[in-house]
Amino acid sequence: MLKKLIKHEFIAMARYFLPLYLFAIILTPVFSLIFRLGLDENAGPVTGIMSGLGITGFIFTMVALFIASSIFIVIRFYRTTATSEAYLTFTLPAKPGQILCSKLLVASIWQLASFVVALIAILGMLLISGIFTPAQMSHGISMLFNYIFHHDSVSSGTIVLTILSYSLIMLVGIPSGILLYYCSIILGQLFNEHRVIASFGIYIAISTVMQIVSFIATIPISLLFDLGNGSSANALAYMNATMFLATGLNVIIGAGCYIATVMIMKKKLNVR
Repeated sequence: MLKKLIKHEFIAMARYFLPLYLFAIILTPVFSLIFRLGLDENAGPVTGIMSGLGITGFIFTMVALFIASSIFIVIRFYRTTATSEAYLTFTLPAKPGQILCSKLLVASIWQLASFVVALIAILGMLLISGIFTPAQMSHGISMLFNYIFHHDSVSSGTIVLTILSYSLIMLVGIPSGILLYYCSIILGQLFNEHRVIASFGIYIAISTVMQIVSFIATIPISLLFDLGNGSSANALAYMNATMFLATGLNVIIGAGCYIATVMIMKKKLNVR
């Protein structure tokens, strides 16, 4: 049953995300070319305006990509668990845990796909606008890998650890963030009135508490590293420590949100 749920969720979410990705793919070369034309010294007084329009349009496209991705995930979960559509969702021969896992897995994959699309768009913008040539970009990537894997062991190990820490925070942070959306929505539907506002308020409250806890938790780490000596290795070590700490906190928050969401879906569901 889980496979069927995942398949159905993929198809349903594709109707949101594929047009969004097409939108980003079409607008990226358009704004990149406008920016490139603005860099032409012979373009006259409109040079600065065109350059500004190109880069501004591209930035807005990337921001819209990430905001829309989150909105689509929230809307999909809200419609299928907190509105009349929930009657169909919870009459399926599947446990609440299976329903939640299918939605979480599919949403996480689409969210990760949004990051990939954004990365491709940024690389495309750099190439189309002429900021970098393919040869320059290839050379830069080659130099980066050579530095990481052929530099002295301490620096190389620190950089590899940095890449690992950022990869972990992304892989853990995506599902954790989505679970926070889900938990806020499920808690919000316990209210009889103004459910959307309640869900939003709960999300803000939990996020604020998380920020405070994260800030307090990083204080001991900052005391262990002398960031005032200007050492890049020391700064990287501090960043790695904070990233691993953030990963651990995301795991805890994600697990708590998952348990709370499943429990409410089992015992306290208040569908309208």
